[in-house]
Amino acid sequence: MHHVVIGFADYALAEQTAAKMPQQFLQVQAERRTHDEVEIKLSCAQNAVIEGAYVTVIHAVAEQPEQQLQEAIALCVAARTAGAIRIRLLMPYFAYGREFGINGPSPALQDAADRISAVVDVVACVDVHRMQVMELFKANYLHLQPSAYIAEILPRLYPDKKFIVVAPDEGAHHRAQILARDLGRPVILLTKKRTADDMQLQCNARIPAGMTALIVDDILDTGATLAAVTRALQPHVQDIIACITHPVCSRPVADYLDELPLNRLFVSNSLVCAGHQKLTIMDMSEALAMALNQYNPL
Repeated sequence: MHHVVIGFADYALAEQTAAKMPQQFLQVQAERRTHDEVEIKLSCAQNAVIEGAYVTVIHAVAEQPEQQLQEAIALCVAARTAGAIRIRLLMPYFAYGREFGINGPSPALQDAADRISAVVDVVACVDVHRMQVMELFKANYLHLQPSAYIAEILPRLYPDKKFIVVAPDEGAHHRAQILARDLGRPVILLTKKRTADDMQLQCNARIPAGMTALIVDDILDTGATLAAVTRALQPHVQDIIACITHPVCSRPVADYLDELPLNRLFVSNSLVCAGHQKLTIMDMSEALAMALNQYNPL
């Protein structure tokens, strides 16, 4: 059996990931007929390549989630129609993943998981907000976490720093523990203090002198959590570095990075993010390609 990777025409990470995989890469165009209808155009040559193949579709569901969800599903349906034997959908960022609250998944999240499960055999996502999101898929699932990649590059970039891994809240504690294990470093969890008008984070741990705080989280949106974390940590550490997977950035990063006592912010290229002097964008394509090649349930 041969393998094919399908990427949406304007999504660079799909092509970058496919370039590091031994599979053939097809770039596919999608055309929106109406608000609710997406058409995928496959050439005769593309249909011939897909027939009898194991297919990986790489497509983000991000800034316009409903539209991009429709496109991802249409890509998978087109591959199935062309004769793909098995289909795996990789969503580097899955926006609906944020909609799992204390009462469970939102109707939109449940609907998205059901629609995806109906057309694919395997779902892969990078660092979803909660692991319960992946369990909503009726298909097999693969949850990719960047901790091993971060643990590899940070000691190389900062060989002399003594890191202590920081989880800003309970939701980030598990991913912080994984990274702390991979780095062989301790981990601390900040505590929340709520007032009538505000929420503050507190660092109650005793941190040895000369440590560099390494903040770990999955989503950078307004920057409010990052600001609260850096304020809580500043009196206790020598330097502060943050590694946050998905740069959603509903506000431009320059609006708050200039004001924060932060040495460096690392984000992945799961989403497009504007540059800044304190910002380093991590190319996840090699890590994604390696994970997809190693994990081959197709």
